[in-house]
Amino acid sequence: MLGPGALALDGDGTGHTPATYRADGPPSAGVVVLDPAAFVAADAVFRRRPRRIDGAPADIVAANEAARRTMPELPGSDDAAVTWLSDAAAAHRRYRDAYGRHSAMVVAEIVEATQGAARARRRDSVDVSVLCVTNRPHRLVDVVAAYERQSFAARELVIVAHGGGFDDDRLNEALTAVPNARWVRAPGQWSLGACLNHGLDQCRARRVAKFDDDDLYGKHYLADAMLSSVVSGAAVVGKRSYVAHLTATDRLILRFPGEECRPSANLAGGTLVIDRDQLGGVRFPDLTVGEDQGLIRSLRRAGRWVYAGDMFNYVQRRGDDNTWPADEQQLRRRAVDLGAGDRIDGVLI
Repeated sequence: MLGPGALALDGDGTGHTPATYRADGPPSAGVVVLDPAAFVAADAVFRRRPRRIDGAPADIVAANEAARRTMPELPGSDDAAVTWLSDAAAAHRRYRDAYGRHSAMVVAEIVEATQGAARARRRDSVDVSVLCVTNRPHRLVDVVAAYERQSFAARELVIVAHGGGFDDDRLNEALTAVPNARWVRAPGQWSLGACLNHGLDQCRARRVAKFDDDDLYGKHYLADAMLSSVVSGAAVVGKRSYVAHLTATDRLILRFPGEECRPSANLAGGTLVIDRDQLGGVRFPDLTVGEDQGLIRSLRRAGRWVYAGDMFNYVQRRGDDNTWPADEQQLRRRAVDLGAGDRIDGVLI
């Protein structure tokens, strides 16, 4: 007999045909009819070759092949970069669709449906908190625009106003029309790490996405990041391969190409999505430069999983006013040139 809230499968369980799941528990639970699309194998997150199943339907084979994320060969010229970016984007869209039917997402879908009534009663429920620490009042409009652009609905925005450059009226004006948005203050003498820890304490969601005030986030950024977080089960996900815009020369470069969708010891600081349930006592170190990697190192020492997601829907802007100083020569190490800055739309898919 199933216990309260347990699930029983009525169907073949392959996902190839519509499967119904019966929930034995509260009155709000019922029969859940799932999308008939093919499920993706649980180990697809590790980009292993899909297991061969004799006689498997074509849609299952195609979904598991897409989950491998086979990317085109890197471009060798400026002209070739246009075609490469288009082909890579197409591979990412196939991957995104396949991961949407990953077994971890199917389980989440069942839980969401069977607990839907209870969730609806929690009107302040959010799945991800977007956290931004900024000491630049003129960047508030960019942060709000990046947040409002997101297609992922169940979110909130927490701004940590760092230092004395902000006045209450300006903060209220910037956020008053933004649903689920609020701000808190942090003293100017605090390090960035201390500000981030302060912000984490204000967040309501289990998962917290760190936004930087000077970077660009595409509308599907959060949706893709949450997909990576749920499917990988990692304590932190982010991007190791990512596109940077060198504003001085108006060029796009792909940093650390090929390091997507796999475990990683390093992630871009503006792309972290943190699962707070796995932090334990780990916090950001009391630093202003290197606080992101310090958190990652501490989590890895604690045996936590760190995972690099895809390269799309984020562009790191590199100019003269970044917190982390780096010259163009340093940034171009292990990077591929993708051409002029007007190709940014090809990254935001």
